[in-house]
Amino acid sequence: MTVFQVVITEHAEHDVQSIIDYVSKKQQTPSATQSFLNQVSNNFHHLKTLPKRFPLVNDIILANQGIQKTTVDHYLIFLYRVLIAQTCNHYSNIIC
Repeated sequence: MTVFQVVITEHAEHDVQSIIDYVSKKQQTPSATQSFLNQVSNNFHHLKTLPKRFPLVNDIILANQGIQKTTVDHYLIFLYRVLIAQTCNHYSNIIC
C-alpha cells in the first residue's frame, strides 16, 4: 500500500487549534474535544492512504485545481495535492 506524505500548513494548524479551543469552551466536555480530534486524525489517516477518497469541491475553478474537501463535524477542511519530486511522481497532500 502506498502511503502519501501529509503536510499540514501553519495556517491549518492554527485553524484546528482554534476549533479545538472553541469546542472545548462551548461543549465544556473533554469527550467532545476528544471526539473532534479523533475525527481529524481519522481523516488524516485516510488522506495518507486513500487521498482520492475525498471529493473535489463544488466550485469549478477550485475543482479544476484539484482542491478536495472533507468535513469534521460541521467544519470544512480543504485539501490539495502538490508534486514534490517530478522524477518519481511523488505527491504530498497539503491541508490548508
